[in-house]
Amino acid sequence: MEARQASVGRHILCDGHTSLLDESTGEVGPVFTERDCTFFQELIYLEAPLEVVLARRRADTRKRRSLDHRVVAAEIEGERTTSAQVAQEWGMTLHRLPWGDDDAVASAFEEVLRG
Repeated sequence: MEARQASVGRHILCDGHTSLLDESTGEVGPVFTERDCTFFQELIYLEAPLEVVLARRRADTRKRRSLDHRVVAAEIEGERTTSAQVAQEWGMTLHRLPWGDDDAVASAFEEVLRG
């Protein structure tokens, strides 16, 4: 990512997670490395409701992921908490996009990009 950003001379946008479920322990934990934290300047957080996440998981037969409501709720909470912690600890701006109306999400996202 560093090389790509340097080659294009512009900031790049990446999607991913700040935390993931460890299937061997059942615990949700952070996955951002120190290098991630020094590279990223801002985090953009969009939280889908539990039922939306479950519906998308049911529809995606390529990946085996938990459909247990408690597990998915813990994953969502872990992502929310970890994103806030990472942003605070590393001095990143945390942008929380609204869920729902696609136009509202797009408008909020455009505002973030305009900075």
